[in-house]
Amino acid sequence: VFTEKEREAMERLIKTLEHLQGFEGEMKLTSQAVEVFTEMYNTTMRSSPLYDNKFLNGYASRRHVHLLKISMCLAVSTTFEQEVKAHHLDAADDMLLAAEAFMPKVMDLVTATEKGDVTERVYRMIAKRGSITRTQLMRLVSHQINSQELQEVVVTLEQAGMIEVVSDTRVTVYKALD
Repeated sequence: VFTEKEREAMERLIKTLEHLQGFEGEMKLTSQAVEVFTEMYNTTMRSSPLYDNKFLNGYASRRHVHLLKISMCLAVSTTFEQEVKAHHLDAADDMLLAAEAFMPKVMDLVTATEKGDVTERVYRMIAKRGSITRTQLMRLVSHQINSQELQEVVVTLEQAGMIEVVSDTRVTVYKALD
């Protein structure tokens, strides 16, 4: 059951969507939008860190297409015009940058090995506490890995520059690095 206000809003939305559905034909870019797009394209094609990720380099090479498509959607949905302006490109770029911030981590999770998953869990345990003794950490992970496997994980994290291992004659402490 909808209130009168909700029903009116839904009717306006339906009319707007029906209007948008009727758009067809060529989309144009203003001259300023062309300049902004060219700069964005050249900057991204030269310096995107996504090219370094074997799972994301294909996306990085098509990013400009996504940028234009989102810009066109923004133009049509906000102004009902088939003309992309610089601010549409800026907004689309902001959206892509927000999504791209998470892409490497998502791909890491999607393609993670069981060993990588354990390594990530051990690191999170150390990072959450700032530092932890080997004995405390072993208690936390003993149901998942044995002492030798923990040592391999610790060496991996240390070599990756993610933790520091501090030992004296009595105790070994793992400290998360920023």
